[in-house]
Amino acid sequence: MHPTIASRWGRYRQRLAAGHAALGRPEDALRHATAAVRHLQHGTDVSTELAASYEIVANCRQELGQLEGAAAARRSAIGHLERAAPDATASTLALVKLGDLVRLQGHFEEAELILTRALRRATNNDADGGQPPLRALTLNALGIVYKDTARYDAADAAYREALELITTTCGPDHAAAAPLWHNIAGLAHVRGQAAQAATAAGRAVRIRKNALGPDHHLVAQDLAVHGAALLEMGDTDEAERLFERALAIFRARHPANQHDVAVNISNLAACRLQRNDAAGAEALFRRGLALKQAIFGCHHPEVARQLNNLAVAVAAQHRINDTNDLHRRALRIVRNALPADHPLTRACLQNLAIADSTSPPPPRRSTPASTTRSSAKSSEPAADGPISV
Repeated sequence: MHPTIASRWGRYRQRLAAGHAALGRPEDALRHATAAVRHLQHGTDVSTELAASYEIVANCRQELGQLEGAAAARRSAIGHLERAAPDATASTLALVKLGDLVRLQGHFEEAELILTRALRRATNNDADGGQPPLRALTLNALGIVYKDTARYDAADAAYREALELITTTCGPDHAAAAPLWHNIAGLAHVRGQAAQAATAAGRAVRIRKNALGPDHHLVAQDLAVHGAALLEMGDTDEAERLFERALAIFRARHPANQHDVAVNISNLAACRLQRNDAAGAEALFRRGLALKQAIFGCHHPEVARQLNNLAVAVAAQHRINDTNDLHRRALRIVRNALPADHPLTRACLQNLAIADSTSPPPPRRSTPASTTRSSAKSSEPAADGPISV
């Protein structure tokens, strides 16, 4: 195909892809964006268009749970952007998105290197038209890495600096502040500060509802973190209501984000544990486990967390051998993926020790909630949120 014709076809398919993406049709958008890349690769002077097409491919693959393909597309987009304008805001923003995706894959050291590189480029004065400063977006993404690697003080500092930047440049109730409040809530949850988590999550819900309406999937993520905090505070009924509402919103999307679905199925399992319905909790934890394994593979910390909580539900049914097997599987994963002093690693070690010390006949009644709380949270505060631009 002649380069000029290839460029025209590529731009046409890219516009179709962008339209489908805007309408929430990632499968159709991915088909057109992939075709756009194929055509534009034979065009001339199309680095910007190629980068935009790869960006759509990455967004769609990530939404569809195809994380490896999404990461490859993001790297390709960055390559074209940096050839066109290496110091431009667009290439720095692409680095932030790549860093957050690599973190989601469980590659925490690489994610931190990418985001630190982006932070060196970002300034406080790159906001455009009321949009959040790129430095705030980068700090937020770094904060998530710090939280996932149990550097909670560093995460809190990153979130607070980002929130101050958003508040100063955009206002305290700007939609870009909601992900920070969501992430502050998630951090408070893992630190055992349930009341603070509930307050921050409630603020995220309010801001996001005002900006996006009550049925948006980002509102559902905020409802989930609010529910996780309430469950820790002992309000199981209200927590369960919020989890069910969030799950309904997630499932109403086509296609549904399977990670969001998995998290909230697992949150409902935690509610079952609180109600001493261990068999019901086990069934839900297993459904969540299957979804997470499909997204992340079998060696990701998220899978280890799920195995740990599944083991608690199994232990409550006095199935000692099954419990030990699940704890050992979780421990093998975290030893390869996380530091020895990470809370999840310590949790798996502690729970395996508890399981190994249990011998028949089993105790009359196990205590899954307290076991889980001393190890890993059975409820999850939804996915940590990047700031949208």
